[in-house]
This record gives sequence, C-alpha cells and structure tokens, in this order.
Amino acid sequence: MTTRLANLRVGAGISTRRSGLAATEDALGAALAPLDGAIPDLAFLFVAPQFEDELESIIESANASLGGGTLLGCVAGGVIGGAREVEDAPAVSAWAATLPGVRVRPFTLTYAEEEEHGVFDGLEEVPTRAPDSVLVMLADPYTFPAHLLLDHLNEHAPGLPVVGGMASGGIVAGRTRLIADDEILTEGAIGAILEGAHGATAVVSQGCRPVGETFAITRAERNVVFELGGQPALKRVEELYTTATERDQLLMRRGLHVGQATTELKPELGRGDFVIRNLVGVDRDTGADARTGARQAGSRCASLFVQWARSGIVRSAGPRHRCGKARVR
Repeated sequence: MTTRLANLRVGAGISTRRSGLAATEDALGAALAPLDGAIPDLAFLFVAPQFEDELESIIESANASLGGGTLLGCVAGGVIGGAREVEDAPAVSAWAATLPGVRVRPFTLTYAEEEEHGVFDGLEEVPTRAPDSVLVMLADPYTFPAHLLLDHLNEHAPGLPVVGGMASGGIVAGRTRLIADDEILTEGAIGAILEGAHGATAVVSQGCRPVGETFAITRAERNVVFELGGQPALKRVEELYTTATERDQLLMRRGLHVGQATTELKPELGRGDFVIRNLVGVDRDTGADARTGARQAGSRCASLFVQWARSGIVRSAGPRHRCGKARVR
C-alpha cells in the first residue's frame, strides 16, 4: 500500500533469536530504523507460536518501543520480513510506518448469531464511509466469518479497499492470539481504518497455483467440508497427493491450501477466480477437513498449495516504490 510517497517511511525486520523479547527488540529495531526516530503511525508484529508464553511481555516491550503508535498483529504459523521467511521455528517479524496526513483509527470486532441473522459488534464505530480510506484487518478463522463482513462492506461501503488476512497461529479453536495495542484477544477481528490514505493501492501475490480437479462442495457445515464431488473430502485430498508429482507432493507437505470459486458463472476457472483459504485440519474418522472461512454446499472449490511468487506481487505493484511488506498466512 502506498500513500504520499515523498514523505512515507516504512521499515521491516525479522529475528530468529531464541528469546521472544530479544527477537522482538531486534525485529522492531530493524523496522524502526528507517523512520529516523519518528513515532510510527502504524506497526504490525507477527510472533511465532513458540513465543506464545512470552506474548504479554513481548507486547509490553513492543508498545514501549513504538511510543504510542497503533500496534496490530497476531501469533502466526509463518512470518516473513524482507526477503526471509520462517515457518515452524521461533521468529518475530515487525513492520512499521509513518503515514503523514493519514489518521489511523484502530478497532476490534466480534461476531454473534442472533435468531436468523448475525451481528458484527463494534462495526458501528468503524467509519467505513470516510473518503480515501483503507481498512486493514486480521481475524480469527474460527469465530469471525470474514466473508460475511466483506459482503456487508461491498453493499454498504462499496469501493472500500480491505486488506489483511486470517491469523494462522492457533491450530484449534480458542488458540488464536490477536494483538491490538496492549490487548491479547482470542476471538473476533482487529484492525484499523486508515483515513485520508489518498492514492493507496493494494496488491496481492498469486502465492498459490491450482492442482488436480475442481469439485463441487456437496456437504459442508460452517468451515468444515465433509464431501467434495460426492466423496469424503479427505479421500479427495489423498487421491490428489498420490497422483501428484514429487515436487508437488513436497509443496503439499509444507502446507495445502484450498480455494473457493468467486463466481459460478464462468465455465473455465483460472488465476484470480478463487478465494484462497488455509487447510487447518482433518478428521480421519469422518473424512472431513476444516478450512478458514465458511463453506456452502454447491459451491465450487479447488485444492491449491503454496508456491512462493514474489515476482508476481512486484509485477502487480507496477512502477511504484516498494516501501515495505508484511504477510500473514
């Protein structure tokens, strides 16, 4: 995202030190260095699950270093900083920016179902119709249906850019950790509205490529898919793995993702036609798999796996200054 590049300052850092506090100090130090002593308007902190027991002290230290700037983040299964990516190992990644002329308004949201409809608590306080705004958000995949919020915003705040992701650090419900300034939340969503972000642009790396067939979701409940094309979802995944190339099998072992078609009208689906979700677990007794985001029977989906595509995001950005990046998976 870019805005008023002449005055914008952005920094990013990553550390793999064995102490969570030490790693946070290193990562934030690298992220704050390009700001030349200025207090960041917005900062992100992504912490590996290995440091979860230190999270309170990590956040306290981070807020002290930021000097009052808005802090958002989460515990994440994989973190990235600069050109380095760390998965399944202790690490902390930080990103910080000064945003001149931009007002950063943090928020927290929760979701509850009441009778025949759902309610997003806290949304009424988010100025989604402010001009030249961008909404940045991180959400818990188990308790927050981000797709319903996007549907609401598409109807009531059309044109509002929404960027962010689903927190991946908690492998079961209740283990997600979201960071909102000095708070640690285990459900809902956290984020900020950036008011006055004139000229802001969001770019997305392809990140994944499809493998195998595209199936209809023939049985699903919330974020759990029981059947794909009339067969147990786990059976479809196992069939895909056994017929994949050796390289594809290696990539699938590193992390299998799925995508749901964004339209039912196109006869041929390709790049840009799927919303990518994490595969967060499987139940061998039922053959079901659990994914971030709800699913409805009848939707088309395809299995996808992670493929690093840095060049894709650079091409998407076009001839702009690349000021910094952060990723949550």
